[in-house]
Amino acid sequence: MDNMYLDLDYVPQKISEPRPFRWWRLITVIIVILLVAIGWFSLRYIPLFDIQSVSIKVETYTIVPAEIQRIMADLRGISLFAMRPRVLERKLQSLPIVSKAMIRRHLPNKITLHVTLTEPDTIIAAIGTDETIDSMYIVKDNQLHAISYDDYLPYKTSVFVVQVSIQYADYLFDYGMDKGLFDVVNLAKAMGRSASGSYNLITKIKYDNNNSNGFGKMILDIPSLNARLYIRESVSEVRLADAIRLITFEHERDTMRNIALTGELRYDLYSNSLVARH
Repeated sequence: MDNMYLDLDYVPQKISEPRPFRWWRLITVIIVILLVAIGWFSLRYIPLFDIQSVSIKVETYTIVPAEIQRIMADLRGISLFAMRPRVLERKLQSLPIVSKAMIRRHLPNKITLHVTLTEPDTIIAAIGTDETIDSMYIVKDNQLHAISYDDYLPYKTSVFVVQVSIQYADYLFDYGMDKGLFDVVNLAKAMGRSASGSYNLITKIKYDNNNSNGFGKMILDIPSLNARLYIRESVSEVRLADAIRLITFEHERDTMRNIALTGELRYDLYSNSLVARH
């Protein structure tokens, strides 16, 4: 007979039986969730939480755009617990003038909006034959987005406006920017962000795309120097700054001639020359 050995250290493992499902726990969780939902829902019917105060804080700019004011004003009287902040934030951020929006609720009846406005490259204004504004557009990511005149006001003193014809503006809105306007926008953007102050003399910018050279014609009005500058070719911001300085120097050097001349002094700027046509 074979020898048999017994392992004295071996302890048989007890097979654990599965715990019975506790239905009462699931029912308790469901009841708690329902009570919280009912409680939250019922809060919107308590007048104490109806929105009475709406505060809007705009980064960088001092004027709150009219469209933002209108949207936020519609919240007055709505329950603080009925409004949906994330939905409202997405609605505001869908506006071309808004880069970021953040809403905070404050008990019992106040909300605060922190909004960051878009930093546009420039503003495009469609001008009719009577020199009145027909429509306005903000240039954002090389696309034109229609805005109201009231929504333009925050940018009035910080962003250059380029005037174009109504027909050309309609074309740009439908089909996007062409190369000529792309160069003009980049130049206007550089002018607006220059810290030298050289471009404070410019009161009006017009752009005419009817030209066979691919650039068109950019016209800068400089009334304090009794001058008008026609940019005939695509030029760099440095080239334009040099031209403005030369026109300023000529004006200061011969003030008697400027007084004697009637009408504006005209200058044509090319990529390699500045031509005076008095």
